[in-house]
Amino acid sequence: MRRWLRKICGLKESRKGQTTAEYAIIVALVAVSSIAVILIFGDRIRALFATEEARLSGDDTATQSDHDVGDSGAEVGGGMLDN
Repeated sequence: MRRWLRKICGLKESRKGQTTAEYAIIVALVAVSSIAVILIFGDRIRALFATEEARLSGDDTATQSDHDVGDSGAEVGGGMLDN
């Protein structure tokens, strides 16, 4: 009886709007967290890539202190590429 009534009235259980809202919230959270990570670690990552770029280009004298950015006092490196 209920199926018949829903067919006549055109009522359906639609969750399309709910799913769209959930995806929008997830996308917003990913965007905010990405921006936060870039703001917090941006200088360190930039310095790390500059050091590795210098090493790969054949500059054997490149050290982390050559490419430090700012006075953060934080160490960059400690990865697999460090000798």
